[in-house]
Amino acid sequence: MADIEDKLSDLQLQVYNMIKTAGWEGCTTDEIEAKLGRTHQSISARVNELANMKPKPLIEARAARRKTRAGKPAAIYILYGLRRANPEMDKADETKKED
Repeated sequence: MADIEDKLSDLQLQVYNMIKTAGWEGCTTDEIEAKLGRTHQSISARVNELANMKPKPLIEARAARRKTRAGKPAAIYILYGLRRANPEMDKADETKKED
């Protein structure tokens, strides 16, 4: 992973590290914006870059959602491939997403 991290811009690395540190709880773009004091456009773009990185993404959205400061449901981003110790909880998240 160090090779990929060396290729990230400063802001990409800050966003990646926030998500990495958050573990399974993850971060929404709104939470990252508030913590870093950046605009939605700058953070959203960096999140999209990390989620669409080639040859494989660095982050992905969980099935669950969390409310933003404006009260709207938002994707929670975690490291790509990260899973709970209890797979049944992942299924519960998928069910919530479908509702």
